Amino acid sequence: MSFLLSGYLHHQASGCIFGGKKLISRMKKIIFVSMLAVAALGADAQQQARVFLFKNDGRQVSTKDSADYIRVIEVSTSQEGLYDLREYYADGKKKAVGMVSSFTPVMVYEGPFMQYNPKGIRVSWQNYEKGKVRGAAYRYFDNGALESQTEYASDGVTAPKLIYLADAPGHAMVEEGNGHAIIKEAFGPVDSLTEEGDYKGGYKQGLWKGKYTSSQANFTEHYENDRLLSGESVLAGKKYPYKTKLELPVFAGGPGAWAAYLGEEMKYPKEARALRLEGTVHTSFTIEKDGSISEIAIVSGVHPLLDAEARRILEKAPKWHAGKQRGLPIRLKYNQAFKFRMP
Repeated sequence: MSFLLSGYLHHQASGCIFGGKKLISRMKKIIFVSMLAVAALGADAQQQARVFLFKNDGRQVSTKDSADYIRVIEVSTSQEGLYDLREYYADGKKKAVGMVSSFTPVMVYEGPFMQYNPKGIRVSWQNYEKGKVRGAAYRYFDNGALESQTEYASDGVTAPKLIYLADAPGHAMVEEGNGHAIIKEAFGPVDSLTEEGDYKGGYKQGLWKGKYTSSQANFTEHYENDRLLSGESVLAGKKYPYKTKLELPVFAGGPGAWAAYLGEEMKYPKEARALRLEGTVHTSFTIEKDGSISEIAIVSGVHPLLDAEARRILEKAPKWHAGKQRGLPIRLKYNQAFKFRMP
């Protein structure tokens, strides 16, 4: 905004040189006052806007040169209590557009949210209410053609229904919730999943078969109205039966035991107490396939003393029971907040 306004004023001033000294003097005053207004607007925007830099794997970085994309969040001027969200690729092209009601420690999306590929073509559209997808959600191929339509119930309980699904050449596999589907999904740069089976009334039905590329694991599953009845993965000749696709990591003794460990292990640093430092340190970490904790990161810190204490607690933590996906151990990322309060 300030660039356009400054350019406009410069053009007007140049055109007034032949209008006499009084007019030039008057224009100089206008330019001076206008530039002050622009500066004030810029300062106000800077106070409201937050800029975050990320790698494609979700890791936050500190320098623009090392970032794959940029997230800008600022107070919305159209929706009270919300923030405008804009994401840009490293070359400045838009990556995502939407709104959030909160962005720390997690994003809570509100209203329409759209994502774009590096060519500027929209690849997804969905509507959110308090961070949950509601109503119709659409995915598009990189050429802009419709790939799928899914309906999300407003109650937040009913399973979403697949209404339409097409393959890459554009042939419809599922229409009005019915058909035979071959679904391919990518998980990062090296892993992908291919699964195949029938849809009836928008839900998976009967026998489904699938395979992961990275682990060479394959699986079979039996469904009834989208409800998984049973499944079995096979990897290197060994069978891994399961009743649920995803089992989250569990600390020995459960959530209560984890909370007890945090409470017992947390020590208020003496230096921080002397400085009367308080606040909440938000962290993230990964639970490995063997249950150990790695990749500890300070997502939102308070002070180096308190940040270091939160990191120490996680580094000392005992192993968890690892998470599983389709019966196979997996790595999962977790968030943990540490609240430091003076008595």
